[in-house]
Amino acid sequence: SSTIDPEGDQILYLFDWGDNTTSEWLGPYDSGATVNAVHAWNDVGDYEIKVKAKDINGSASGWSDPLSITIIQAPLLDIFIIRGGFFKVNTVINNVGAVEATNVNWEITLEGGTIFRGRTTTGTITSIPPQDGVQIFSDLILGLGEVRVKVTAEIPESVDSRDQGGKVFLFFIKVTPGGI
Repeated sequence: SSTIDPEGDQILYLFDWGDNTTSEWLGPYDSGATVNAVHAWNDVGDYEIKVKAKDINGSASGWSDPLSITIIQAPLLDIFIIRGGFFKVNTVINNVGAVEATNVNWEITLEGGTIFRGRTTTGTITSIPPQDGVQIFSDLILGLGEVRVKVTAEIPESVDSRDQGGKVFLFFIKVTPGGI
């Protein structure tokens, strides 16, 4: 949001999120500056967001015209820690959302090193129920050297990726725990 104070005073903003909550007064900001605020809605539904401004001397505007938004239930993908082992790497793609994730496209890629076989594996998971996960495995991997193991999972509503370091010793893949 932004507004201009006629006297050029600094401005504070109050957002009404349409779910019976408001922000605190945010600011002060220079007159005419664009202000960003973030909010998360807990429930599915239609909401009207409004904003009010006041200058540092207390002169306040009325509420703005509302901006209508709709919060929907959706799947939300989350990739678990990538693990190594003999010939393959694996992980779990979780759906931490509220509805079923369908046709989840995924890819496991090893970057760097000398990989003779198994640099990239792709697949599609038909369905992941809400609050559940599906384990995926790479194809057979043979190679040598330090690598970055990258896993991505994608549906129209959600994308997630995970990137971990590791080493390939011919047929054994050691993946460093944690992320990047």
